[in-house]
Amino acid sequence: MRKNNKANIAINIFFILICLFSIVPLFSVLNVSLKSTQDFLNNPTALTIKPTLDNFAVAWERADMLNSFKNSIILAFFTPLGICIIATMIAFPIARKHFKGANLLYTILVISLFLPMTAGLIPKIILFKKLHLINHLYGLIISGWANIALPILIISGFIKSIPRELDEAASIDGCGYFRYIFKVIFPLSRPAWVTVFILNMLTSWNDFIGPYIFLTDPSKRPISTALHVFVGTYSIDYTTMCAGVIIALIPIVATFILLQRYIISGMVSGAIKG
Repeated sequence: MRKNNKANIAINIFFILICLFSIVPLFSVLNVSLKSTQDFLNNPTALTIKPTLDNFAVAWERADMLNSFKNSIILAFFTPLGICIIATMIAFPIARKHFKGANLLYTILVISLFLPMTAGLIPKIILFKKLHLINHLYGLIISGWANIALPILIISGFIKSIPRELDEAASIDGCGYFRYIFKVIFPLSRPAWVTVFILNMLTSWNDFIGPYIFLTDPSKRPISTALHVFVGTYSIDYTTMCAGVIIALIPIVATFILLQRYIISGMVSGAIKG
């Protein structure tokens, strides 16, 4: 019993340390955002004695937060929406093995998860220039639809839990292939694609490389790249930038807290039933 207690204490301490590694940086950003520039220069790591909210007002104005939030919302909605539709259309025939090589394609998708996100950046830049997609939100949205490897794996794992008898019954009743996917498969696999939608919404909101490269027009910048306005050639306005980071975090953290049960239920359902 004593050995078990010691092991539990060690495990708890380990996870507490991991939590601290996550919380301390966020607390530091909040602490800096509440400092005046002079206080920050005097001692960057000291606790704020005289907090000020002026940095938040300056960050909101300089980064054009209202327009940036609008662009981020567009990207964070239409990108995962397209991914859910495309991934479901591909996941269904893979899960049902409607064609030869379904297992091979599944294996390739798994392998592709180990590739770095920037692996195809140069060809993508060339393609964007040829198709005149630079500085267009819809271009970045379409580009995001290519990140469907993990969504396909999640959705296909859930579709395997749907009885094949439904496929046969729909075929006998004369239900078309695409109609069956949208009328039957899509509603039944809601936990899976809701999980996919939320995860890709978070990814789109926090994406920096894509918008930084393909959206150079200041009016098209999302919140992730709008914060880069505080980075100068020779200096960085840390206090205002940290205030902007806190503003950018509030909507996505609130969304995650409200919808986290859908993420967990979708992941667990796919793992158990898949």
